[in-house]
Amino acid sequence: MLGVNVMPMSVPAAGTSLRGVLETLAGGSLPAWDTLAPHLNVVRMRKGTVLFDVGANVPYFYVVRRGTVVISAPDSQGREWIVNFCEPGDIVASMSSIAPSGLRRLGSLNNVPRVPALRAMAASPTKATALRHAELDRLDGRHLEWLCSRYVEWSNALLAALFSYTLAKEKRERELLTMTPEERYRQFVHDYPHLLDDLTQKDVARHLGITPVGLSRIASRVRANAQPETDDAGLSR
Repeated sequence: MLGVNVMPMSVPAAGTSLRGVLETLAGGSLPAWDTLAPHLNVVRMRKGTVLFDVGANVPYFYVVRRGTVVISAPDSQGREWIVNFCEPGDIVASMSSIAPSGLRRLGSLNNVPRVPALRAMAASPTKATALRHAELDRLDGRHLEWLCSRYVEWSNALLAALFSYTLAKEKRERELLTMTPEERYRQFVHDYPHLLDDLTQKDVARHLGITPVGLSRIASRVRANAQPETDDAGLSR
C-alpha cells in the first residue's frame, strides 16, 4: 500500500512502547516475549495514507508509537464520519477482525439469540488513516490469541485492553447521545487542543456529528462568549 512501510521488528525490550503498554495492561511482566519476533512489525505511515479500510480483514493489533490515526466510518449515503482519534499509547484494531474463535462460533449457531454485531465479523466496519506521519507497532492477532490461550498474564492484558476500548466507546456514545452540539464542541476542544491545527473544519464537524455550517456557528458563539467583558474605559473586568 502506497505510503505505508512495514518493517520487521525485534522482540521489544522492557520499557519500549509496545511492551510498556501491554505489561501495564497486564499489571506485571508478560511471559514468552521470545515467541513474538516472527509476529511483530513496525508500520510507518505518511500523512493521509490508509492503514486499513472498511470491509478489510485486519487480523492485527496495533499500538501507536507516534503521530495520530483517525478512525472513521461511512454512513448509508457514503458520507464519512470520524469515530475516534488514536494517539501514542492508544490501541488501533478492528474488533470484528480479531474476534476470538469462540465468538465466531457463537455467531454461527442457530439456537442462540442472534446478536446483529456478530453478523459482519471479519470485515472491518471502520477505516484507519494517518492524520500525521505515524508509527505503530503491529502484533498479529492470531498469535495474541495463542498467547492468551496459554498464559493468564496475556489474557489479563487483553481483557484490560478491551475494557479500555469499551470505556472510550462508552464516552463517545455518551457524548453523542446526551450532549448538545455546543457541549460536544467544547469537549472536543478540551480533549484535543493539539489537533486543531491539523484538522479542517469539515473534519471536526465529521467527528461531532454536525454540518460544517453548524460548527461554524457554534465556534463563533463560543469565541464570542469567551471574550472578556470591558468597562466604559475599555478595560477588562
